[in-house]
Amino acid sequence: MSLIDQINKITDESFEKWFDRWYKKLDLETRLIKEAQKGFDGVQIYIKKEDENESNFSTKQSYYVRRLRDVRTVKCLKEKLGSGFQVEHKEQTREGNFFGFMIYRTSEWINISWKEQVE
Repeated sequence: MSLIDQINKITDESFEKWFDRWYKKLDLETRLIKEAQKGFDGVQIYIKKEDENESNFSTKQSYYVRRLRDVRTVKCLKEKLGSGFQVEHKEQTREGNFFGFMIYRTSEWINISWKEQVE
């Protein structure tokens, strides 16, 4: 096995361990049921809120954000939840004027919805 194969294997194993622990701790299935009982048709898992500045993130928070931004997170969520759920990474940037300076604020989240889209 080449070095790159070893590194890729270790990286994948590490991600899978993290995802399984994170998913279990999040107790997402219970959360989805509770939100559906309240009449909602989706939930958001925030990666970065609009008022947060990544340069102020702790090491732990930076790690968490990096893992949630990984495309494998959305893929694994789709696999865990199964058919009937739409899972996607979303991002929104808003701009504003602050004392003559343009500022941009971005929020990021993973959106999970289950309401069928009516065309």
